[in-house]
Amino acid sequence: TKVAHQMIGAVATLALRAVDHHVVEVADVTGRFPYLRVHGRSFPLVPLTLYKAEGDPAVRVLCLIDSGASISLFNSSVGHELGIKVEEGQPLTTSGVGGEVPAYVHRIRCSVAAQTITGPVAFTKHLSTPFQIIGRRGFFERFLIQFDELDQKVYFSPVSG
Repeated sequence: TKVAHQMIGAVATLALRAVDHHVVEVADVTGRFPYLRVHGRSFPLVPLTLYKAEGDPAVRVLCLIDSGASISLFNSSVGHELGIKVEEGQPLTTSGVGGEVPAYVHRIRCSVAAQTITGPVAFTKHLSTPFQIIGRRGFFERFLIQFDELDQKVYFSPVSG
């Protein structure tokens, strides 16, 4: 397992370290996240805390912010860690560069940048990335998301209303 590691130089400076798809330490509650280098490439990755049905913090994951994805896509193992019976969700076939992928949709409560939201997540056994994917539905409506390629940062601002 490769470990992605980067220091965030800001007021809320903490180390962010990813092991597989899990975030070991969460960073920057201000809504500003530097891109992280994984295998020599930079990605707009953010830590997300997922909650079990009873509300206890359960799993921290590292997520790629993907404006081209219509729905968030997580590995089934994350759903199992949350106590979800993944295959009992609403069936969905997603398609993208890697072809068609079977998935099951559940509503998940999560927090990012000091905001807690609930939205749809499709779980699959066939996720081909080392991190989870945050798509538009249920997420982009809640935040103004800005990608700053020059400074290699992604910014989140909550949308009111």
